[in-house]
Amino acid sequence: MSDDFMKAIWSRKEVRGMRASYPMSVKGLMTVLRVLPDDLYELVMNSDQPVEKGAVFAEIVRRFGDLHAYEAAPKMMM
Repeated sequence: MSDDFMKAIWSRKEVRGMRASYPMSVKGLMTVLRVLPDDLYELVMNSDQPVEKGAVFAEIVRRFGDLHAYEAAPKMMM
């Protein structure tokens, strides 16, 4: 994927806070359904607060999962 295409993907509010491997994970899929608790939805979609890549995923794991059961996402190949 070109740098311009990647910038276009990451400029969308809908992907704020997703893991850095998100574009590699969905590849050619046309629809991604993202379900978030109300407060994280507001952070992602309606706030101007910066959200780092992976921050929302990390918060979901902290709240609902077992942090020790998750492995780091694979690094994107350049």
